[in-house]
Amino acid sequence: MSISKYFILRGVLSAALLIWIAGFSILFINIKGTAFLYFPADLLCSTVCHQNPTKTFTHNSHHLLVCTRCAGIYLGAFGASVGVLFFSRKKISLNLNLLYLFSLPMLLDVILLIFNVYTYSFFIAFLSGLLFGSSVFIYILAAIENSLLNRSK
Repeated sequence: MSISKYFILRGVLSAALLIWIAGFSILFINIKGTAFLYFPADLLCSTVCHQNPTKTFTHNSHHLLVCTRCAGIYLGAFGASVGVLFFSRKKISLNLNLLYLFSLPMLLDVILLIFNVYTYSFFIAFLSGLLFGSSVFIYILAAIENSLLNRSK
């Protein structure tokens, strides 16, 4: 697999993530003429997020179609995809340590919330989502690249 194929694969994944983010945030930024997108976007987003309104960013009575943590996950994945697209020219190797390390803040946040140690924090949920999303993207990208590389040999 040549470097150009890595770049193409990473570009496609980055574009797909950007489209997904635009889909769940288009009503939040309130672009005129997009109201018809609400139902299909809401239906699609409800399959991946609980969409609890008390845990969702709102602005001028408009809200994201995913919760704060999910928004962090998707934005973290997109940030990692752009970073890898432009700053890494070699195949990504699988490293579960990064995934475990960056998953820990989100796991701790959820456990502490379940046991009412503290109240929900948009900042903590978003930040833990960013960390988790970036590490999950790297892990998924490595798995895809490794499977494509092994198949092409």
